[in-house]
Amino acid sequence: MKTWLLEPRDTLLVGDGRPAYAGSPMHTLPFPWPSSLAGLARTRAGLDAQGVFGMTPAEALQIEVCGPWLAELDSASDAVTRLLFPAPQDCVWHRHEDEKDSLTRYRLAPRAYEGLHDAELGELSMIGPTVALPEGKLRSGPRFWTWAMLRDWLAAPSNVYRPEPKTLTSQTVEALSVEARVHVALDPELRTASDGQLFATEGLRFHEARGEGFVKSWRRFGLVFACDDARLSRTQVVHLGGERRLSFMRPIEGAWPTRPDWQPRGRRLRLVLLTPGIFDAGFCPRDPEGGRIVAARVDRPEVVSGWDIHAGGPKPTRRMAPAGSVYWVELDEGVNAAAFVERYWMRSLSDQAQDQRDGFGICVVGEG
Repeated sequence: MKTWLLEPRDTLLVGDGRPAYAGSPMHTLPFPWPSSLAGLARTRAGLDAQGVFGMTPAEALQIEVCGPWLAELDSASDAVTRLLFPAPQDCVWHRHEDEKDSLTRYRLAPRAYEGLHDAELGELSMIGPTVALPEGKLRSGPRFWTWAMLRDWLAAPSNVYRPEPKTLTSQTVEALSVEARVHVALDPELRTASDGQLFATEGLRFHEARGEGFVKSWRRFGLVFACDDARLSRTQVVHLGGERRLSFMRPIEGAWPTRPDWQPRGRRLRLVLLTPGIFDAGFCPRDPEGGRIVAARVDRPEVVSGWDIHAGGPKPTRRMAPAGSVYWVELDEGVNAAAFVERYWMRSLSDQAQDQRDGFGICVVGEG
């Protein structure tokens, strides 16, 4: 698919749906939903040279979008230096009390527990650490991993991984910074501030300073997504999110996660969500073709809504399995494991065709 880079010029406000009461800010999501980028791409594809939208709603909804993912940019050349993806949830992190800067990662996998019966477990197996965990409180770890780190985790997941602090910093991003701003309403006639008309908003910052004192360097981030529609122009200044804040959008080459060159060693594989998944059965998708889901690691649900351009009103609120959710699959007898990986690599697990076109439920496959 053709890939695009979107770089917000300022902070990006993607509202989480909570109403802004007096004294409370308009909150932002920690990362845009796939539907936000799908709406942007469909809007741009439907505009003519005069800025008039000429598509029917049914035609616009057929445009397929894949993503978005976080990308770090080179400050000098504007090139994408690396892609970053949501951290998979089949691991936990631990920080030792005597080593504040050191984190250790422990792998989670399906396992049997003594004293628990099938009737108590249901159809899915319990999961747990593959080695004994140290004492102390566990952490969720960084929010984003580089593609190199995720690729190694998919191909050969290690039971214990204790990187050097500098190595972990270079391979992960904790989260995008959230910046709060206070605004004032203007009198439309006098063009002056209205007394008492203050409101606050939150926004995601895609430029981050690092270093100490007056000598600082800057990290630049953007959003990468894929869309093959030929009606998207090559370079655009676009509006994304609340308050019509500006972003720059342009096509890029090579910024796409290719399948690692590895052959599955067993009959059990993992499906890892790179974007939130919407499933008819709730937290779990249907069994994939050629296999059966035997275990899952899914964090608390996220809630999505939106605007229905067909009905001219809000969409119903739905729960999603968050990005990073992991599903273990046992392959059926006679199913070729390599062919299974190829079939589901960067494909959507969402049940409904429209959710698939919107970019929900995109997954990658790893060793089980």
